[in-house]
Amino acid sequence: MEIKKLIKKSKGVVQNADVAIPHSFHTITTDTRILEKNDIFVALKGANADGNKYIEEAIEKGASMIFTDQELDSKSVPIIKVEDAYKCLYDFASCYLEETSTSVIAITGSVGKTTTKELISNILSKKYKVLKSEGNKNNRIGIPQTIFKLTEDIDYLVLELGMNHLHEIDVLSNLVKPDIGVITNIGSAHIGNLGSKKNILKAKMEIISGMNEGILVLNGYDKLLDKVEDLAGIKIDKVYIDKGNMKLEIIEQTIFGTKIHIINEEEDATVFFKIPGEAMIYNIALALHIGKLLEVPFLKMIEVLEEYEPLNQRLSLQTLSNGDILINDSYNSSYESLMMDLELLKKEKEHKVIILGDILELGKSSKKIHKKVGEEVQKIPNSEIHFIGKDMKYAWEKCKDGMYFENNQEWITYWQKKKDIKKNSIILLKGSRRMKLEELIPFIEKAN
Repeated sequence: MEIKKLIKKSKGVVQNADVAIPHSFHTITTDTRILEKNDIFVALKGANADGNKYIEEAIEKGASMIFTDQELDSKSVPIIKVEDAYKCLYDFASCYLEETSTSVIAITGSVGKTTTKELISNILSKKYKVLKSEGNKNNRIGIPQTIFKLTEDIDYLVLELGMNHLHEIDVLSNLVKPDIGVITNIGSAHIGNLGSKKNILKAKMEIISGMNEGILVLNGYDKLLDKVEDLAGIKIDKVYIDKGNMKLEIIEQTIFGTKIHIINEEEDATVFFKIPGEAMIYNIALALHIGKLLEVPFLKMIEVLEEYEPLNQRLSLQTLSNGDILINDSYNSSYESLMMDLELLKKEKEHKVIILGDILELGKSSKKIHKKVGEEVQKIPNSEIHFIGKDMKYAWEKCKDGMYFENNQEWITYWQKKKDIKKNSIILLKGSRRMKLEELIPFIEKAN
């Protein structure tokens, strides 16, 4: 990538013309914590942090150039003033992609998109050179950061596209221009911002905005996705577990995982997938479908399913010292994903401790949805239920049993004094990310 091309693309103005423009650079970053010598630093001003405050640090660490929307000067590093630093980052990422022959697979959906992204990237890695988005880097900052890691030998770029509002996936899709798009399902996550599931479908379908052609892969068991009709220039593949050349059947489910029989034309295999829950079979089916489209050998895909480990705080299991099993599913929450967790617990005979934090971003629907949670959670036999947060108060009021805590600290104080902790229990932690239920884990472990 030529630096002159970047400056031209950004429509930036050099603030200190007496400082020489470097001939090359290492990569582009927005984070001084990971900045290395000869990196270009783009200073973004966000709600929680202003990158302009870290420009001096970037220079001290050896940044080769600074792009900022403020007028600054430096005697050692070229400062390029741009109109919009976020658009500048977007344009740079676009330049990176244009200079590669990498194919892009983009995944979105209300639930399961991270697991599906991981499975797809792992499956394709059995045959191709793959780069995937890491962690929660699924937005207008995270996607460019992943793109800047591209090298010439990457065959497939596998990205998770996140959103909170309409038009956000539209922007990301037009940036990455997917060759294959995947939608896992349409749930109630972000319904507070979008108002209805139909609007959530509309937001997720923005994934086709950057697809002039290609394939859109949909979960055929989702009622809204199954109604999606043919799109001009885009092939639609609706994936089912009991139709087509590849079929999947759940043989057994426990909190430790799911035993699945998979038939692929004349081949078949039985695997134990280490994440529990019936919904996981649909994520697996989507990933296998992509693998088959791109001609990954069936047995190599089976290896991926057998090797796969749950991601941190996403239905990860931990056996505690007294025999309790802690299910940590506190990375995020929605009504649909919580119901899946509760369905798992219904089948277990052991005593259960169900600790629920607020489901956020539900807007006007919050009271109604949390009341439904209260109705459903009380159906779990042999359990004690703890509700944490102002919205979970609605669930507690609807539930005939259970205990209510305004915040994590109030729960911690209660737990530290609790004397009747039953051994060999199953403890579930489930709540939205901002509830930070992982703060409870050290106290649960200590009590054991």
